[in-house]
Order: sequence, then structure tokens, then C-alpha cells
Amino acid sequence: MEWVRRCAIGVAFGMFVRRLTATAKHAKQSVPERIRRVESVLRQRTSRVLLVLEASIDEHNQQAVVRTAEAFGVQHVWILRASEKEMKKREMENARRVSKAAAKWVSVRMFTSLDVLIRELKADNRAIWAADVSPDAVPLTLNAPLQVPERLAIVIGRECDGVSPKMLSACCQKVYVPMHGFAESFNLGVASGLVLQRLFDLCPQARGDMAAEERNQLRREWMDEMCAPAEVVECCAQNDFQTLSDMRRQEKAVRVPSNFKH
Repeated sequence: MEWVRRCAIGVAFGMFVRRLTATAKHAKQSVPERIRRVESVLRQRTSRVLLVLEASIDEHNQQAVVRTAEAFGVQHVWILRASEKEMKKREMENARRVSKAAAKWVSVRMFTSLDVLIRELKADNRAIWAADVSPDAVPLTLNAPLQVPERLAIVIGRECDGVSPKMLSACCQKVYVPMHGFAESFNLGVASGLVLQRLFDLCPQARGDMAAEERNQLRREWMDEMCAPAEVVECCAQNDFQTLSDMRRQEKAVRVPSNFKH
């Protein structure tokens, strides 16, 4: 009778393994596109490059910069708030709403003190670069004599006068995007996009450069936001399915405001 009992246990265990395998296979095959998109974005996220926005006085520019950083896969954006005198109360409230909305996919950290911001950058072991058009700045071109640090903070200054003297004194490198017209500066959002693109051109390996622990934490937060089943999250964590190679949608999503008229 002992051998019968052992056979029964073996059969039961085999059925359990097959059921478990089938469940995992089903989860792998049934990962919806929205989850594939989230995981695809996550695997391209970088914490090697941190974007700093210093004392912008226009909340629309803040929104554009945060959105631009997200589009380039930059996970961390630190913002030094302008003073109450420089920014209207309504704009300050809007800026808070902007940062709150952006924090869904980007880690936005707000500061009210430049000294604290600089101290925290150094504590995070960041090499600080500034986007600046001074004569000693180095052009951000493919043949520039620059090496993107392992942990970089790139600072974009405010609309009227750029990066502050105190922040410049904390920087180890000044860079700029060459211009060939009469205009002497770019819009804040445009400047951020150009600088980030040039940085990733100089250092393609920075894309997706993130510690596994941080990526796993983001995965848990994002998948919880998407209400993803536990077995699907496990497939994502084990890289057990094919992510999207092209983030463009097959059908263009057109969002027209209700008050828009042709």
C-alpha cells in the first residue's frame, strides 16, 4: 500500500506543477497591451540623469519641462519653487497641481531653499551641470569633450536670467546647445528637451540605467495604479514576455477639447 500512496502523491504533485505551468503560460500570453506599455516604459526609465528646474516663474513652463523629462525617460525632476513675490498665488496653486499630477509617473521633488537643494544634490552624489550660455560653457555636440557622469544633475534656469550665480558656483560643468539665429535663448521647455536629447546622444547607455531595487519599487507602484493581477506583475518582474519595441500607438489617439470648434 505504501507504493500506492507514493504514486498518488507523485500524480498529485505532477498535476500541481502542470497547473502552475499552465497558469504562468496563460499569464504570459494574456498580458494586456496597457501593461506591456507600462513595463516597456519602466525598462527605459533612468535615474542616472536628474533634471533640476531652478525657480521657474511660469507654471506652464514647469508643466512642459516635467512632461518633457517624462517623455525622455527621466524619472527624477527636482524643482526649486520661485518665491511668492515672483509667482502669483494662483500660479503657485496651479504649479502644485501640476507637480502632483506629474508625480504619477515621475518622481517630482519640490524645494523652497536653494541651499537645501544644492546640499541634497551633493548628498545624492550628483555631479552638477548647468545649461548656461556663458563663454566658458561647452557646446553639447556629439564630438564635445564631455563624459556624462554616473550620477548627473542637469540644471535648467528660470525664464528671465537663467541659472543663478549660487547654483553656477556649485556646478562642475557648464553646457549649452549651439544656436544659429538672432534669438539668444530657447523657451524653457524647448531648452530642456534639447539638452536631454543631446545628453542621451552623448551617452545612449544612460537610457534605462536604474538600480533593480528602484525599478522593482516603481513597478509595484505603477502596476498597483493599473490594477494589474499579481501573476502579471510577476511576469513583468521576471522579464517573461516581449515588451513593445515601438511606443507609437497603431491608432492615433485624438483628443479634441469639447469647446473646440472648426
